[in-house]
Amino acid sequence: MASRARKKALRRELALLALGVALAGFGVTAWNGSAILVQEASMLGTASVSISASVPQNPDNTLAVALQEKQAVLDAREAQLREEPLRAASEQGVPWGLLSFAMSMALFVLVAANFYFDMQRGRPVARSPFAIDLRNR
Repeated sequence: MASRARKKALRRELALLALGVALAGFGVTAWNGSAILVQEASMLGTASVSISASVPQNPDNTLAVALQEKQAVLDAREAQLREEPLRAASEQGVPWGLLSFAMSMALFVLVAANFYFDMQRGRPVARSPFAIDLRNR
């Protein structure tokens, strides 16, 4: 009888371990995927279409050229400001996503160990009303 309970506990542990591995894979994918989305968004922001025509010099043209030069300077500054948070995040030194994931996995291991030790002591584990009984009928 003790062997049967031990096998049952082992099955539960393996199921929890498989769930942990699946969540780990999802976490790594989600953490790496956000950098790709930011890079694609910045590429879309720089895409543009323009048309130009040539006309003789007059005060309106020179003012337009000056405005275009000023706009180019402002665009360069804006691009620099957009890159600054990404650079600061990469130079920060603390990968918060990885740290959060590691803490989550540590908590998962502690909860799994709690279930394991409860089973070893023979203490009944609290049942959820949504639990499915997989025992042989």
